[in-house]
Parts: sequence; structure tokens; C-alpha cells
Amino acid sequence: MPVLKIVSKFDIELPRNLLTNMLCARGVQNAIQQALTKLPNNLHKPLQMLQQLSQNLDGTLDEILQELHEVMQAAKIYASPSINFKFPADLIKSLKPVDILQIIGEKIPAPMNAVFNKALELAAFAPLMPWIGQCMCVCDEFQRYDHSYICVHI
Repeated sequence: MPVLKIVSKFDIELPRNLLTNMLCARGVQNAIQQALTKLPNNLHKPLQMLQQLSQNLDGTLDEILQELHEVMQAAKIYASPSINFKFPADLIKSLKPVDILQIIGEKIPAPMNAVFNKALELAAFAPLMPWIGQCMCVCDEFQRYDHSYICVHI
């Protein structure tokens, strides 16, 4: 929530836009529905509160942040290791962080926006890092062998 307060300084509507993009995303709504069907009834309240919040983001920033705070407080019931549900991680798996950060980046004033946008460009490659790491390991292994032996025996 501190991030929402900070970005409101760039644009008062930005927190509402971010929450709308995140909470109303099809993947998040599907995850909420799926969790409601899997979790016992006594664990539904925080998810129902989150659904209500996602359907009513019309209040003032303070009202929205207060409702979000109440959802987060209610969601503490999911902290038990016996509950097979991670809040909010299980709900936001479908969100692409770079997409959310781009919404913020559009509102960051110069000169900070240039650095932020460059970081976003680099962040787009983050999902490739495990694959690049594997390729580097293969290249290291390849360099350890006598190349003539490999070429003759392939």
C-alpha cells in the first residue's frame, strides 16, 4: 500500500488504475473463484471482501486504501501452514509485473522516467534468465572438452 500512496503523487488516479488492472484481470478473478470453490466456507471472507473491492473502486483514495488494508488484515487467516493457499501469491500468478510497471512508468516525470523505462526494457528479459543460465552451463561444459574429439565423434 505504500507504493499506491507514492504513485498517487504522480497521478491521483494511478492507484485506482493499478488496482483495476490487477484486481479485475481475468486471471485474478478466476483465481479468486477457484479459491472460493476449494477453500472451506470459514476461509471465504477475505476473498469475498477482495471481490467487493474489485467491483467498487469508485471511492476516494483513502477509502480504497482503507478497504484494501481491511482485506489484507482479514487475509492473515491464510498464514497458517495447514492452509494450502498463499495470499496474494496464488491470486496474482497470471499477472505480468512488467505490464503493471509500464502503467506506473507512463506517469513518472522526467528525468526519472528515462531510467525507469530502461529498467523496464531490461526487465522484459528476466523470464529468459533461467534459460540463459542453462545455456551458459552447456557452453562451459562444451569448452572443457577437446573440440576436435567432439567434432570427430558427433
